[in-house]
Amino acid sequence: MSDNAPLDLYAVAEGKWSAVSQAIHDCHAAVHAKGAPRIATDIRIGTRIDREIADGTGNEGKVKRVEDILAKATA
Repeated sequence: MSDNAPLDLYAVAEGKWSAVSQAIHDCHAAVHAKGAPRIATDIRIGTRIDREIADGTGNEGKVKRVEDILAKATA
């Protein structure tokens, strides 16, 4: 492992509850299919009911906003 390698790998799944939980299930199934007898997964889940998340305003929108700010800063 290199000195600057991350200790943890994070992934973000955003979507309907059923689709996200199915994706997690499918990931576990794929790793088990490769022969892993046990898997440990730590999950942090956030939900909100105070407003609807419009397309482009969730995580994708946040990433684009940061990229736009960085592009202006380097221009």
